[in-house]
Amino acid sequence: MTHGPKRSSPIGDHAEKRAIPNHPDQHDLIDWGTFGPKDRRIEQLVWELAQDYGLRLVQIEAKILKSLYDYKEELAEARQGQSSSGASSDLHSER
Repeated sequence: MTHGPKRSSPIGDHAEKRAIPNHPDQHDLIDWGTFGPKDRRIEQLVWELAQDYGLRLVQIEAKILKSLYDYKEELAEARQGQSSSGASSDLHSER
């Protein structure tokens, strides 16, 4: 269902500026702002939410943003707890 590359976006520009030199997904992260997610299930779910529930794209994107901000906060809290307790935990485990 991909409809071709997206126009240049601030996200893509932002990703290039913040690229982590040794990150294993560096090129995919840079491309993500232009081409979108690699997992087609994300696009499929967006379409289903729009078609089956009448949600607007702005509503769906707001939900995605909230989820990502919540996840970022969880990771920051876990990192903070890890650094203050010296305990080791996997910050990147699946939900």
